[in-house]
Amino acid sequence: MRCGLYFVPLLLSLLLLNAITDAAQKKCQVMNKLQEAVDANKGSDVVKTIDDTCSTFTGKQRKICSNVGALPNSPTRVVNEVARQLSISVPAEKICQNLAKNDPQICEIMHQFVPSHDADFKKMSVKELKQTLAFIGVECTGCMDKSDFIEMAEKNRDKIPRSDL
Repeated sequence: MRCGLYFVPLLLSLLLLNAITDAAQKKCQVMNKLQEAVDANKGSDVVKTIDDTCSTFTGKQRKICSNVGALPNSPTRVVNEVARQLSISVPAEKICQNLAKNDPQICEIMHQFVPSHDADFKKMSVKELKQTLAFIGVECTGCMDKSDFIEMAEKNRDKIPRSDL
């Protein structure tokens, strides 16, 4: 009986800790991907690895890379600080916390919209259509109404990755 009294709070605290860790990993997706890329390319220049990895990102992830300074047209360049922290294996969540003190926008990616290849664009809202186009890296210049966005999404449907079920 007494063992059960100690076991239940311990189990609940472990579940809570796991949920907090999962939320932190979702919040810092970009930093986690950068950490994986740096770990995979040990021995090479960390700043170059970050720049190369960020050049493959699209949408909101690319915006975060721009805020860090890993893109050529970035307004600021704090990528050297990020590279230093990544090279000494500081956890991605801690890097996000440090960077968020100066610029809270850096780690605001919670969940990126991932469109389906088989989606019916006519049933989507304009916001979802814009997110779909941003995901595949296409800008719809001159699009005024929903039909323009639908037409552009249909033209670029082949760029949307198929989901493997």
